[in-house]
Amino acid sequence: MSGSANRSSRRGGSRTLRARYAGGTTHLRIGRNLNEQLAEVLRAYPAPRLLVSESQVARARQRQLEDLQDRVEHGRLVLRAGEEGKSSVSLLAILAELHELQAERGSVLVAFGGGMVGDLGGLAASLWKRGMPLVLAPSSLLAMVDACVGGKTAINFGGTRNSVGTFWPADHVVVDLDCLETLPQHEWLSGFGELLKTAWLSSPAWAEELEAEGSALFRHDHHRLDHHVEQALRYKIQLTQRDEKEQGERALLNLGHTLAHVLEAREEVELPHGQAVLLGMLAALLVARQVGEAEPGDATEMEKRLIGLLKGVKLLPRPDLAALPSQELVEAMAQDKKVRHGRLRMVLPRRVGDCVVREIEAAQVLKGLQAWKERLS
Repeated sequence: MSGSANRSSRRGGSRTLRARYAGGTTHLRIGRNLNEQLAEVLRAYPAPRLLVSESQVARARQRQLEDLQDRVEHGRLVLRAGEEGKSSVSLLAILAELHELQAERGSVLVAFGGGMVGDLGGLAASLWKRGMPLVLAPSSLLAMVDACVGGKTAINFGGTRNSVGTFWPADHVVVDLDCLETLPQHEWLSGFGELLKTAWLSSPAWAEELEAEGSALFRHDHHRLDHHVEQALRYKIQLTQRDEKEQGERALLNLGHTLAHVLEAREEVELPHGQAVLLGMLAALLVARQVGEAEPGDATEMEKRLIGLLKGVKLLPRPDLAALPSQELVEAMAQDKKVRHGRLRMVLPRRVGDCVVREIEAAQVLKGLQAWKERLS
């Protein structure tokens, strides 16, 4: 089944996509007001069922979660919000709850929330009885366009993001865009960072379109949002079907992430994931210029577009980031799980729609970071 093209169909007001992997098929439904569809998915699995969420989402989507409880019987576990909750403690809490419920191998775990909940819930599902069904109900733009597809699960460990995890694709993903009505502004920007990353990887035309419409999305003008979410999901489905375990081209999805994960780990800067990715994309571009992967004309055009966007969403200037020691940043990047033989592996943009994965010496990365810090001032 792995490698076959994704297919789509319409049902009511929703759109259905399918991703076929070696272990089975992920069914994705995109639309609005999908609580009954989510309940329908859950009814297909025997009790006990467990829904895992986190405190902020549980408050923001209280009515939706109560409505779902009325529609189908299930247990609920609410975890601590934020990256601090993406830990072995939270993982053990989920496993303990599954044990308490006497969940069977055929029971289902539902992860309702952002990427943190999806990663945690997915890891717990992959471990319980050596693997139980998983349903994802992403509630953030970031989770909808990135984390809900491809089967990556993880917790943070030893100060490194996502260092302990598995590949465990969900059986079903229900992308209810109504969840975005309660999304905080900084979460919109975080999701936009992943959207732009995907557009820069896949399509120059889509990238220009997204950059032009970005300000409208930040004003919660949802007229084109369904289109952008579906574009991102289609691209990621195609890529992950061809390279399910990240042995090759799937690594392209890490554009901007090598530095982004380091910035997120710095407590003094408090930078959400998607915002860190946008800044990491600028760093990757400057490294690409440094090592000659991006032609000067292409690099200048991309830099102008990206810096203009970063200023427009008030991510520049950032003197606090410019003050971070460059050597410390490079050393932290060297702890990334994509490092091979001591050489950093980064995704470098040659031009919009054409990116490559390259192994780079730390000294070259350091020079690129120096240029990056100059742009931040």
